[in-house]
Order: sequence, then C-alpha cells, then structure tokens
Amino acid sequence: MRNRIVLHFLYLCNLNGKIDNALLAKTVGCTIKFVQKFRTRVKQDGEHQ
Repeated sequence: MRNRIVLHFLYLCNLNGKIDNALLAKTVGCTIKFVQKFRTRVKQDGEHQ
C-alpha cells in the first residue's frame, strides 16, 4: 500500500517535472481521511466483540 503511494508521487513528479502541490495536498488529505476512517472502524469492531 505504502509503496503504491510512493510510486504514485514519483509518477506525478515525472508527469509534471515537479509535484503538483494542489494534487499532492488533495492526495495527502484523502489518505489521512482514509486512515482515520479505518482506525475508527477497527476501534468499533473491537468494541463489538
């Protein structure tokens, strides 16, 4: 998973010659949201058992 994100960033770098800051910010934001959702779900699953 992490490797895929790194590859994605490298791809963005190659595409533009530099990282598109707006896209980078969006990607990081989405990643953080996903991690928070995942943690919340794991926590809830732990409480149900």
